[in-house]
Amino acid sequence: MSVRGCPGRVVEQRAARETARRPFADAVSVWAVTCIPLAALAGALGLWLVLPLDALVALSAEGGPIEWPCAVLWFVVAFAVWWQRLPDDRRASLGATSLMLGAFGARELDWHKAFTDASILKTRFYLGAAPWGQKLVGLIVVGTVVAALTLLLRRFVPPMWRELRQRTAWSVTVATFVAAIVLAKLLDRVVYGYAPMLGIVVPAAPHVLIGAMEELLELSVPLIAAWGISRRLRPGGAHGAARC
Repeated sequence: MSVRGCPGRVVEQRAARETARRPFADAVSVWAVTCIPLAALAGALGLWLVLPLDALVALSAEGGPIEWPCAVLWFVVAFAVWWQRLPDDRRASLGATSLMLGAFGARELDWHKAFTDASILKTRFYLGAAPWGQKLVGLIVVGTVVAALTLLLRRFVPPMWRELRQRTAWSVTVATFVAAIVLAKLLDRVVYGYAPMLGIVVPAAPHVLIGAMEELLELSVPLIAAWGISRRLRPGGAHGAARC
């Protein structure tokens, strides 16, 4: 039987070509994903240099023009993960990933404290005088998110750690995702946590710069997730050839 008459053989040949191109594609993906947070930091610095401080404060304020697109991106990516074709035994991981991404979007919109007397992420909420109904709902929400996170950590951390040594595109994307979250949180704590605690008064200009860097870095995180998912969904991202 000719190759043209055997669809399975054609798919196998296409898969072989994709495999041959994969090292180059992975290198491009690694370069691109690491550029996303760097571009966010560079963009914050550029805006700080060209905009008046008041304008940059308004741009990076809570509920401002940067925060809302960030939240929307989180929810878009949370839905986009369901476009992946995975075996049934991987559906739990898919659901956990979607839930975690949606939780990031909810956190960006401050939903963790919008419907209760205090943040459900704070221990004092459960030890204080909040209504028991709110505490119960808070425990259910937090418990669900913790369960999803635990599942993802147990399933993906060991293989990711092995692949990170080889600098595969998937592992570098996840590592960049985590690093951007940690750095954004550190920038936030520098201005609003560590500096006041140590009695350090941050001048207005650096304060605004750090705030803009934090907000744009937070915006880069769902973009990193979107990039990773788009790579998973690209043509040739998964192969399944049936022999004739």
